[in-house]
Amino acid sequence: MSITKQEEQSNLRLEERKQHFNHQGIFCLLPEESIAQLALLAKEINVAPDEIVASEGELLDGFFLIVSGEATVTKSLKRIQKTNPKFITTLGPNESIDLVEAGFQSTHGIRSGTVTATSPMVLLYINLFDFYHFLKNHETIYPSLKTAAERFLLLHLIYKTPFYHQILEPQVTHPNPKFQISEIIAKDDTEQMIFQRINDKKEEEEFVLQELVSLTEKELQRIAFQVKALGITGYGFILPENKSEQEPETISLMKKIAHFWKGKARSENK
Repeated sequence: MSITKQEEQSNLRLEERKQHFNHQGIFCLLPEESIAQLALLAKEINVAPDEIVASEGELLDGFFLIVSGEATVTKSLKRIQKTNPKFITTLGPNESIDLVEAGFQSTHGIRSGTVTATSPMVLLYINLFDFYHFLKNHETIYPSLKTAAERFLLLHLIYKTPFYHQILEPQVTHPNPKFQISEIIAKDDTEQMIFQRINDKKEEEEFVLQELVSLTEKELQRIAFQVKALGITGYGFILPENKSEQEPETISLMKKIAHFWKGKARSENK
């Protein structure tokens, strides 16, 4: 389980925060006032040695900038009946976690490695929700990044829905306690399960219509409300009183979700 992302006490001045954002190549096109906005959005987090900053397999929920301290990145290496962590790299000051010069480290919204502190660390953290709204105001600079953040937020909403949680819930716990995951996390095995569940059906619409009975109207309304509140476009749907009229819009939403997972599976099989 990753660290609790709560700011206890801020010791960094605004100018110091701005310097750390200016060190990141991805923000090189931003004017000074926008850098200041990011600096104010960030939470200062202190991490003790051996604490896990981010866990492999969990949904990406934001990004970190390293102010001080070091951490190692590991990835689980699966063997027969055994999983061992494989060392990938070491991260230090002025480097980032979950963010690279081209955008998010993950292209599908799921962390591919575990980051563990090897010394006391000070981090600046911006959650995905706040960053998404920042990107909406800078869409001309970061159109692709804004679209990715939108998709990742949608995945969070879907995974928290009881019906989807039942589909996505991991069947086997990770043998290494450091890699245990929270209730909204999907592992690689789970992704394959989703892909298989969709493709086992002769028709995608048949799959959707059969499974929709597990969603109550209240659950559907909650998803619709959250999507609207986030300002996410392209995934919104109206819930009329006549349930039969709900199905085409809901099917459209499900098709987009299925298309996303299928696209990821195709890219990983290349």
